[in-house]
Amino acid sequence: SGGGVIVTEFHVVEGDMVSDEAPHHTAATEALVPDAAVGTARAAVAAADSLAPAAAVPVEVAKRITTDDVRLLDVTIDHGALLDGAACVTRLAFPAWEGADIEMKQETDGITNKQGHPFSVEDMQDAHKAALVATRLAQWHKVELPMPRVSKLFATIRKWLTSVPDIFPPSDSPTATKQSLLKSALVKEVDMLEQELSKLNSPVVFSHCDLLCGNLLYTARTDTVSFIDYEYGGYAPRGFDIGNHFCEHAGFDCEWERYPSKDFQLRWLKRYLEASNGETASSEAVHRLYVEVNKYALAAHVFWGIWSIVQSQVSDLDFDYAGYAMLRFNEYWRRKDEFLAL
Repeated sequence: SGGGVIVTEFHVVEGDMVSDEAPHHTAATEALVPDAAVGTARAAVAAADSLAPAAAVPVEVAKRITTDDVRLLDVTIDHGALLDGAACVTRLAFPAWEGADIEMKQETDGITNKQGHPFSVEDMQDAHKAALVATRLAQWHKVELPMPRVSKLFATIRKWLTSVPDIFPPSDSPTATKQSLLKSALVKEVDMLEQELSKLNSPVVFSHCDLLCGNLLYTARTDTVSFIDYEYGGYAPRGFDIGNHFCEHAGFDCEWERYPSKDFQLRWLKRYLEASNGETASSEAVHRLYVEVNKYALAAHVFWGIWSIVQSQVSDLDFDYAGYAMLRFNEYWRRKDEFLAL
């Protein structure tokens, strides 16, 4: 492979930010290639915008799009034939490889044990690792996708809103509490938030949109950080991707006291801007980004709060989605006035 390694991930996604159609199957690849191939970046990322699932064959190759650094393979994969799909992607990425020499194995517990060690919640606050994340995300945000540079953030939120009940949790639900959310109120809140955030003119960039600790991998041997799980990736405002990452410092238990302090954020954001622009960042530029990111952190609470409401109705996983939704919305209300006043 000439020093390259390819890892292919297959996800079943409902309501992601890559495609207008949901649920559907997506495939995403991160090709780890020699540094010379991509300048200062250690990896180039391709996020594939999938088509409708093929009915007659396990895998349908729709098209190939070549960019300067990354060849984008737009592939539809049958979830019932994942190994066939992985084999197809491998053949396309490395046509010189002999099929008899390729061994396929389905990993049921993620790829973290192969590519690096996943972050813990505590690692999110580690100064050195945080700086690596900031630098890596600056590289990600430079990726150009062969599609219109249009954010789907609020379009996705509104799509999910169509599946939200008029009152949540329903009064007859076993998860019903003294707190409740009205769908009509959420719609108004989303409208208000979109209007306020549009004033920031946050650049629309290729965003991961789910940089929680489990999706960050640290490799000690090379002292590098990489990202996994791109199913929510796509074009979105820069402030949302960073603000969401800061919210994820709290972990799934939503320990909001772990939300990064202003000092931590300013250091992180300075590193990000300097990695992005290749020059020293002024204090004014760092402060402007600080305002942008914290206001978009509110959108992250709404995004995952509404997502959790939908999941509470359709998912069979053993997770308290309804409770998680309330934790996110409670923090949204607690921080709303403070952040919007920045």
